[in-house]
Amino acid sequence: MDIKKELNNYFEYKKEIIKINAEINELRENESGLPNGGMDITGVRAKGYKKNITEAMAISNIIKENKLLNRKEKLERKINFLEKLTDSLKEDEKTIIKGFYILGKTNRKIALELDITIEAVKKRKKRILIRLQNEYKR
Repeated sequence: MDIKKELNNYFEYKKEIIKINAEINELRENESGLPNGGMDITGVRAKGYKKNITEAMAISNIIKENKLLNRKEKLERKINFLEKLTDSLKEDEKTIIKGFYILGKTNRKIALELDITIEAVKKRKKRILIRLQNEYKR
């Protein structure tokens, strides 16, 4: 895993989770509009019942929903990992990495917060990322 790449994708992961939630909600809404699939009031199939499209759609929706839920869980694990990784840093390092990658701050804004130069922010960020990558490889 490339830590810098993962941190750069942090916001994309968040957006994708929102998109997945919308897709799951849409599947669930469509599911409630499906007919009863040839069942009578007791829940028993009518005599002479043949498989219909409704049943196939319901099964397909369940499979799609499970795939979406698995993808969402994977993305949430990545996000949690990145947040815990940045939380484990020293305060000034956390301000740089979390500020830039997770909070979306600019180097200039971070430099003003820490009262250092923009170049110092860039160098520290690079050094911190190298250290995090090396720690991850171990």
